[in-house]
Amino acid sequence: TVEKLDKAIKLAPGVPYYYNNRAQAFLAYQLQPEIFIEPDCNQQTDVPYWVCLGIESLESNQEAADQQPFNYRAQLAVANSAFNLRLYELAAESYYKASTMLPNSWVIRNDLAESQINAGLHEKALPELDRSLAITGISDHSRSPKALYLKGKALREIGRLDDAKSSLNQGLSLGYTSEVTTNILALLHEINTELGVAQDIGYFDRAISQTPQDPVAY
Repeated sequence: TVEKLDKAIKLAPGVPYYYNNRAQAFLAYQLQPEIFIEPDCNQQTDVPYWVCLGIESLESNQEAADQQPFNYRAQLAVANSAFNLRLYELAAESYYKASTMLPNSWVIRNDLAESQINAGLHEKALPELDRSLAITGISDHSRSPKALYLKGKALREIGRLDDAKSSLNQGLSLGYTSEVTTNILALLHEINTELGVAQDIGYFDRAISQTPQDPVAY
C-alpha cells in the first residue's frame, strides 16, 4: 500500500525502487477505480481526484529519476506520467533524455515528437520523426505509419499542407489497418477541406475500406 511505501521511504529515502513502486500504486488506483479508492486524494479538494493521483505518480517517478538520472526506464516513467497529465513540455524533456540513452528506439522518438507537437513545438518534432523513419525504414508497414501521421500533423500545423498530405498518403499506402490509419484519414479529410476540396470522394472510399460496417461513410 501507499502507506507502507511512505514508511519505507522515510526509513530509506535513497532507494529508487520504493518511489517506482509508489508511482505504480497510484497508477493502479487510476486503472482500477471500481476496486480501489486512494483515501488521501479522495479527501483533498484542491484538484480533481484523478489529477491528484497523476501528480502523486509523477512526483514519485521524478524522485526515482533524480536518483538514477542515467536510467532510461526512469526517464520514460516520468515522461509517461507527465504526458498523462498533459504536461507536454515536461514529457518532451524526459522523452528526449531517454532518447539520448536509447538512440535507436523509434518508439521513443515518436513519443517525443508527439509530446512536442502537443506542446506546440512543431518544428522541433519534424527532425525526431525523420530519425524515427530512418530507424524503421519508411516502407515498414507496421512501424512507420504513426511517424508519418505525426509528421503530417506537424506539417499541417505550420501551414505546409501539401507536404502534410504527402506524408499522410505515404502512411496510407503502406496498407496497415489500425487506429493510426483512422487518424490519418480524418486528418486528410480536414486538410482537403482547408484546401477547398468540395467533395472528398477519396476520403469516403478509404473510410469504407477501413470500416465497411460504418453507415456514416456511405
